[in-house]
Amino acid sequence: MKTDSALRIEGIARRFGATHVLNGVDLAIEAGERHALIGPNGAGKSTLFDVVAGTLQPHAGKVWLHGVDVTGRGAHAVAGAGLGRSFQTTRVFGRLTVFENLRCAAWCGAVAASRGARTIAPPSKWTRWWRHSREIEARASQMLADLALEAVAQRPAGSFPLPPIDLQVPVSPRAKRITADREPVQ
Repeated sequence: MKTDSALRIEGIARRFGATHVLNGVDLAIEAGERHALIGPNGAGKSTLFDVVAGTLQPHAGKVWLHGVDVTGRGAHAVAGAGLGRSFQTTRVFGRLTVFENLRCAAWCGAVAASRGARTIAPPSKWTRWWRHSREIEARASQMLADLALEAVAQRPAGSFPLPPIDLQVPVSPRAKRITADREPVQ
């Protein structure tokens, strides 16, 4: 496999007790490519996303993001290295507007970037958001434009059956890759 892939996983294994959910998974995705991971319930799709995103530790194997080994570094470090993630269940602040939700995402990304993506600032530091206010407003506005959502910017995010910002929320200012762990909704 190429070493400069946008995302590369090699020999990933993960088990839960005696159940081997992932066993020797290899994958390389080049910058700009789109891939779909499909399979039946229980096949290990979400487990693979969790390992790649740093939420779960693999029992074996390596994960590289743009040539940087992020194996076992934790979700906060993987996000800081440029991987954004959304989940099957929509997680937005329903009473906040679409723009306010994007502003929250931009703020979290700015704080994580300023702290080396070690952690999000504790609540006592939240009052310092104004230090990044212009950057945050600009990033949120860019995300709004990227999704062509200007017309609904002031609508409550919870007023949509599937909020359109769900895939944009995980994007930090440094994100290079978005993974979406999503199954069809009926």
